[in-house]
Amino acid sequence: MLTQTGSDIPGQTQWIAGFLTAFNYYQSATPNVAEGTDMNGVFAWMDTYCAAHPLDPIANAAIALVAELSKRQSSGAKPK
Repeated sequence: MLTQTGSDIPGQTQWIAGFLTAFNYYQSATPNVAEGTDMNGVFAWMDTYCAAHPLDPIANAAIALVAELSKRQSSGAKPK
């Protein structure tokens, strides 16, 4: 997101928020897979992922994000 020069950051942030909403509606075991964190935390996680995987599409990052958030939910771990 923020690591890519010239990227459509508003569009990407809205896409990620929509992805999380859709995941919550269709797949999540809880009403909010990101419970315990806020969108700033989500975007910070995405920035870290994208910096480590600059050639991955945003969809891969979003899938990895929900996998991490789901793991935290199931283990009861507090988000960082």
